[in-house]
Amino acid sequence: MTKDEILNMEEGIQLDILIAERVMGACAHYWKIVPREDDDGVCRICQKCHLEFWGLRPPVYGENYDSYSTNISAALDVIVKMENNDYWWTADNIVPNSDPVVYHWRFSKAGKRYDSNYDFSLPLAICHAALLTTIEE
Repeated sequence: MTKDEILNMEEGIQLDILIAERVMGACAHYWKIVPREDDDGVCRICQKCHLEFWGLRPPVYGENYDSYSTNISAALDVIVKMENNDYWWTADNIVPNSDPVVYHWRFSKAGKRYDSNYDFSLPLAICHAALLTTIEE
C-alpha cells in the first residue's frame, strides 16, 4: 500500500483488519476446509497461522480483532503497542472548539515521522499514523 492509499482509507472493517494484522500482529484468518483424520468430519485450518477450528462458526478475524478505527478504547491498545515498539507519539486537537473537532496524530521513531491526515475521528487518526509505520517509502 502507498501512503496516499492509507491516508484515504475510511474507518471501518478493512482498516481494522490491516491494523490487526500489520500493527497488532493478529491473524485475519483465511480458512480452508479439510477432512479430519480421526473421523469422517471436516475442520477448518487457517492458511496463515495454521489454527484448527472444528465448530460451525469459526472466528473471522482472530481473538485480537477489534474496531480500532472507530473505538477509542481499541485505538488506545494501538498506542500501547506502538509505545512497546519504541515509537513516540504526539497528538493535536487542531480546532479545539469547532464542530466537528479535527484531529492530527503522529508516531515517530529514529528521526522518522508518520503523520495522519487531519481526521474527524481520533481513532481514525491514530490508525492512519500507525499503519503508515508499516510501509517503506
